[in-house]
Amino acid sequence: MNTLTEVKVIRFLRPFNVVTGYPENLGGVTFIFFLDYEKRTLAIRHAICSATDNFQKKLGINTALNAPFVREFDLDYFSGIADLHGGFIDAYLQILTDESDRKGVACSPQETFLMKKICEQGLLR
Repeated sequence: MNTLTEVKVIRFLRPFNVVTGYPENLGGVTFIFFLDYEKRTLAIRHAICSATDNFQKKLGINTALNAPFVREFDLDYFSGIADLHGGFIDAYLQILTDESDRKGVACSPQETFLMKKICEQGLLR
């Protein structure tokens, strides 16, 4: 990784407890976005925590780092969607749920599984 042109952004998506006002301890998703400013690309890796397991940031990061890249985007295209939808996670979920944002490209099996788990855990905003 060239630290001058590549940036790693880590984000977490966890169930929210409306009673306590804090994230739940069980379940969630870790996303790692790899931005390459020289190539103008953004690649995504993720790790899903089971709804029955205690969410651990360190484990999620390590698992996601060792996962294959799920999809690569043009950085400027993705940034435009992120600006419209409130950030990296929201942009990626928008792309996965709207075929026109994917430019007609089908979701990968990993992305289909990700969306299934996000829906099951009630993580969609």
